[in-house]
Amino acid sequence: MRQVSLGDVVDFISGGTPSKDNDGFWHGTIPWVSPKDMKSEVISSTRDWITDVAVTESATKIVPAGSILVVARSGILAHTFPVAMTASPMAFNQDVKALIPHRGLLSPDYLLRVLQAMGPDVIRDGVKKGATVHSLRSGLLEGLRIPLPPLPEQRRIAAMLTEQMAAVNKARAAVQAQLEAARALTGAYLREVFESEEAKRWPQRYLADLGEVVAGVTLGRRLEGKITHQVPYLRVANVKDGHLDLNEVFDTEATETEIKKLQLAKWDLVLTEGGDLDKLGRGTLWRDELPECIHQNHIFRVRFTFPELSPEFAALQIGSTYGKAYFLRHAKQTTGIATINQKVLGAFPMMIPPLGQQREIIALFNHRSEAIHRLCWELEHGLQAIDALPAALLSDALQGGH
Repeated sequence: MRQVSLGDVVDFISGGTPSKDNDGFWHGTIPWVSPKDMKSEVISSTRDWITDVAVTESATKIVPAGSILVVARSGILAHTFPVAMTASPMAFNQDVKALIPHRGLLSPDYLLRVLQAMGPDVIRDGVKKGATVHSLRSGLLEGLRIPLPPLPEQRRIAAMLTEQMAAVNKARAAVQAQLEAARALTGAYLREVFESEEAKRWPQRYLADLGEVVAGVTLGRRLEGKITHQVPYLRVANVKDGHLDLNEVFDTEATETEIKKLQLAKWDLVLTEGGDLDKLGRGTLWRDELPECIHQNHIFRVRFTFPELSPEFAALQIGSTYGKAYFLRHAKQTTGIATINQKVLGAFPMMIPPLGQQREIIALFNHRSEAIHRLCWELEHGLQAIDALPAALLSDALQGGH
């Protein structure tokens, strides 16, 4: 089977975003696509529309129906490689690339199926990962090698795969829905506990009265003339909702006084101050994962001193919808951004049932979490098997399978 580089059989078009300050660019008749719109394999409409003026007076470009769009820059590239075909002429932003197949040489329908089949390989080998946004490696698409049978054979293969991919997409959607439902189970249990009628009768105390609340070290501060040494530190990217991600831990210079004050100890609760809404009050317990570690100023540390409160119970409560609702109510908010300060965190109304009951709640939560983790693991592996099907189907079709 003849193999060619994708760059030899398609033209690549980059997109752009018309200025939001120029209202004349918007509210038009031309569909405009960004990564969030690429939720199906054929795009016929989007939520935003631009005018003819935007195409001629801004960085965006219009491509014809039958163009193939791929996401080139987005957080979703960590786990999926969205590919879609345009059903009508449309424009797109800078995070999307358009591939225009050379007429008479490459069928758009066939190219769509080939790129779908290559998705897992692209994610594994071709994505440059950032802290939150990932991007395709430079030159990746141009250098992709694809099989190129004669045009009639491409059309036969595309027609066969279209029917088969409908079944694959249906199966993927079903398993994805099950996975999302499974992931929501732990939150549902915590909501059941902390928003119950019984919980409303539990005694409450401010968090600041139950332990020490401390902000972390400010990076970039002046340290001239001071004796320092390198020490690992937690940053916002390390602190997730209910767990830590320590795959990449940075070091910083700190004085002995700072290290003594900020060094994390087992059962400390670490919480992010916010920024994006999903980071508001997000946190978990420190369990001595590293022998020495401090935290930066965008992370608060709570060291509990009240003997009748389990740190594990406090962490569950703060991570529940009860806790998240408190932070949302009291955060300083601007468009899409919300932050809490030390005063707001210290005023958190911690519910404190008897210690024995706290331990029962923790034990049941851990038991359910283990079962949910096993279920999610099985569903995630099911998705991986489904994601491998397009490549297998393409291989079979190229060999003449029916």
